[in-house]
Amino acid sequence: MSATDAMLARLQAELDERRTFMDGLVEAAETSGRDLTAEESELYNRTRDRMRDIANQMAPLQEGARIAIESRTRTQELVGMYQNARGPQAKVEYRTPGSYVADLYFAQLGDEAARNRQDVFHRVAAHQTTADNPGLLPESIVTPIVNYVDLARPLVNAIGPLDLGSGAWSYARVTQHTQVAKQAGEKTELASRKMLITKTALGADTFGGYVNVSKQDINRTSPAILDMVINDLAGQYAIETEEETADVLWAAAQTGPVIPTGPATPSVVASAIVWRDGSNSPSSATGGSLPPAATGSPLRTTCWFGCDQ
Repeated sequence: MSATDAMLARLQAELDERRTFMDGLVEAAETSGRDLTAEESELYNRTRDRMRDIANQMAPLQEGARIAIESRTRTQELVGMYQNARGPQAKVEYRTPGSYVADLYFAQLGDEAARNRQDVFHRVAAHQTTADNPGLLPESIVTPIVNYVDLARPLVNAIGPLDLGSGAWSYARVTQHTQVAKQAGEKTELASRKMLITKTALGADTFGGYVNVSKQDINRTSPAILDMVINDLAGQYAIETEEETADVLWAAAQTGPVIPTGPATPSVVASAIVWRDGSNSPSSATGGSLPPAATGSPLRTTCWFGCDQ
């Protein structure tokens, strides 16, 4: 069903529905032996106006449908006329093998009609294919170009890349927190301890690559080669930095604290990976926390264990 037919069907259905509604208003008033009320008259008038609008919309659509039907009929008539003009022998189909043998026999006897049918049936037409005219076939590149590389960086996104800025880099690490404890008694001293924060130097690795693209390649390619090269470099950068992040995290995890042998109770595990006072803090930057690392993202990992001491 065409769009015109669908709209005509919808408008006709609405027209029938409106007519039924108007008949219902009149029937209700007639059954009660009264005139239409003011509300019913207003509804009746509104429904009548809507039916008039529907009729105005349907008129050009019906006219267009009529013209389309007449054009289709005329086209079919012209096709038939041209086929008749070419002669009844334009196409020959033998329904049975016997029909073919009969025409073959009568053609041998000199029957002109049978000979013409045999000639049309055995006619060999030259086949023209695209291989015969490649110069007329435009070549087009189907877009978008297939690219199945996953450029997501779950590790980098989870940690969060930071802008290192310029100059030298370092990170601060709390090695001793202040102290809060229960008061021994009224008028006794509260716990007191200063906070110690160290500074650790931070290095940064560089990741990069480049492609030398000619001006002609930039101007003549479609899709644009320059955008594709830049996007591909960005994708390869994402893959390499994500892999570097995974390697750094894995190496740092191997040098973390060791849980003592014996039952792994909550207190034993906590004392091994979390230090709550300065006396139990590791003396080096790698004892109990993942060492920060930097990549060309620039990506910097922060400490995972011991940072809340």
